[in-house]
Amino acid sequence: MYIRRVDKSPAAIRAALPPAMRPAFETEFRAALATAADTFDIAPLDTVVRVWWTEALLCANPEVQAEVDETRRRIAAGDSTVFNITSEPAAVTRG
Repeated sequence: MYIRRVDKSPAAIRAALPPAMRPAFETEFRAALATAADTFDIAPLDTVVRVWWTEALLCANPEVQAEVDETRRRIAAGDSTVFNITSEPAAVTRG
């Protein structure tokens, strides 16, 4: 599977988001910028970029989001094979 990359810059993140999601990103980004300007702490800005970069990657790669959704559905349905767990205990070896 080919994964489309998204640069971890605010401009690239914004461009990768669908138009409906951009206002929320812009609002959070601007709030984090204001906080950074007031406190000289860029941690909130880093958090916004990290969270929205993940979202942008999923938007740029809808097939990955489909896999995530399917895995969540299987977990909710009780499918333990998602975790590569079998109903039989692992063999114990003695050395």
